[in-house]
Amino acid sequence: MTCPVCDSETHVYDSRTKLDSVYRRRKCLSCDYKFTTIEIDRDFYENLIDLKDKFLCELNSDFQRVVDDAMERVRTGIKGVYGLQNGG
Repeated sequence: MTCPVCDSETHVYDSRTKLDSVYRRRKCLSCDYKFTTIEIDRDFYENLIDLKDKFLCELNSDFQRVVDDAMERVRTGIKGVYGLQNGG
């Protein structure tokens, strides 16, 4: 791998495994710049993407219910969209 600063070769001086990924600390042989790379298992990555999509879909669904409820309160004349009582 090349250095993101000077494009010279780098070497790995530390490597650690966490969950389904490998963290590697690298150092440039020319400018001594240090950086971290992360290698993630493809299946693990795809599962993360699926979970993110599912979470966002559920979040949007919950948000839509809140908006629908608020609109219904406005339509029926109830003042209490944000927990306020009538006259408050």
